[in-house]
Amino acid sequence: MEYTNKNMKRLKERLEDRSNANKVDLSKLKDIISPNIVKVDDCYILDLEYELTDNTTINWNRILKMYGDKTGYEASCNELRINDYLDNSDLSDEEISLYAFQVVDGWEQHLKEKFPEHKFVVIISIDEGFATLRFHKYREEESGWLKADIEEYGNEAILVKEINFSNKFN
Repeated sequence: MEYTNKNMKRLKERLEDRSNANKVDLSKLKDIISPNIVKVDDCYILDLEYELTDNTTINWNRILKMYGDKTGYEASCNELRINDYLDNSDLSDEEISLYAFQVVDGWEQHLKEKFPEHKFVVIISIDEGFATLRFHKYREEESGWLKADIEEYGNEAILVKEINFSNKFN
């Protein structure tokens, strides 16, 4: 399932009008399209530098004071700005969204294959030519990372994608 605010809907409509909407060079993004994700104390952490292990421990007292819950911690750890991986820093929202959608598609495949028993939420935020992606495990006992009404995010185009929500696992 996918949810978007009005700004993302307008951005996607503008993309549909472009004739070259599917032509993007993904060579610089291959390492983030299918990234290393490590499970650490029931958190799923994006590890692009291959520094974490399954035996890594987290100081939960400190983390919960800083982030409030595991969802907040994951969303912060798993934040990635697409622009940091591209040479061209002067991209339109439409251009940067093409890259962001490709990375999210890769994350979705990777999370489905590596962790099919868990539900995840992937978030794209696009504003003024910058795209920020993040993900977290869905936890029924915790609130979501975003506000319930994604229209409250002003000028940002927001897309929320639920992964593995249709499977039989929790």
